Amino acid sequence: MSASLPPTDADFASTDQKPAEQRTLEAILLYGLAVFGGLIAILSAALAQVSPTEILMVTLAVTTALVALVPMVFNHSLPHARRHVLLMVFSISFACFYAFPLLTQYFLGDPLAEGHMRLVNIAPRDILAAQQVILLALVCIFAGYVYPIGRFIGNLLPTPTAEWQHGTALFVAIVMIFLGWTVGLGGISGLIPRRLGSGVLGAISASMWFGISLLTIINLRYRSQPARLLMWVLVPVTMVFGFMTGSKSFALSPLVAIVISHIVIERRIRAAWVLGGAFALIALYPIAQFWREVS
Repeated sequence: MSASLPPTDADFASTDQKPAEQRTLEAILLYGLAVFGGLIAILSAALAQVSPTEILMVTLAVTTALVALVPMVFNHSLPHARRHVLLMVFSISFACFYAFPLLTQYFLGDPLAEGHMRLVNIAPRDILAAQQVILLALVCIFAGYVYPIGRFIGNLLPTPTAEWQHGTALFVAIVMIFLGWTVGLGGISGLIPRRLGSGVLGAISASMWFGISLLTIINLRYRSQPARLLMWVLVPVTMVFGFMTGSKSFALSPLVAIVISHIVIERRIRAAWVLGGAFALIALYPIAQFWREVS
């Protein structure tokens, strides 16, 4: 099977049907909606008669999310060939891990849920201090990304001259998925002792998601039938296994890996993916709660 050539700037430019002014206007409107949603969250906290410290916690969470979304809005105004894909993925991940959990777990979460209990057992002033450090770290990361020293160091590194062939990439993906499943099942079944630690073993177990991402990239680049077949088998099995074992993040991780791979290749984030992810989270939590009660 002949490998297709990697996409060029001309390929991406051919998909940019909207003029630059329209993309910029859309970016401003999207960020305006995000700011409006953040103001609603802060106002809701104020009307709920929570403590001033907790109102400040909500304000910092909203501020962190809005700062994290700045690269998303900026990239939306650029042509596809000039978008900073990894920075967009990082921004989404940062907001999901460090901004939104305060709203979804501390204020809106189930009081008996594990994540909620971890937060409510920490004094609000300590959470507030952690939020300030997180916001400062985010600003420093963005400043380092803009500062030219990173580009200078990158230019000193050798540029890859070739991509993996179809067979090599497929073999690496299969090995990564096999290692991830082996370590994951070994940890769940107790065959791998806990005293070995979770750091290195957790990294090896996470290779499963990198393997699924690599299968997605192989399918997008080479239109590979073996990669597509493996995805049709592995993704549903992994999601069902994660749901049955009580890990909601484990159940959704294969879909997240596929979406991130599409973002990296296509250099765009589709609204359907964001809405679909939100719907999946909304639907999965009550289903998982019902399954926990009846099982």
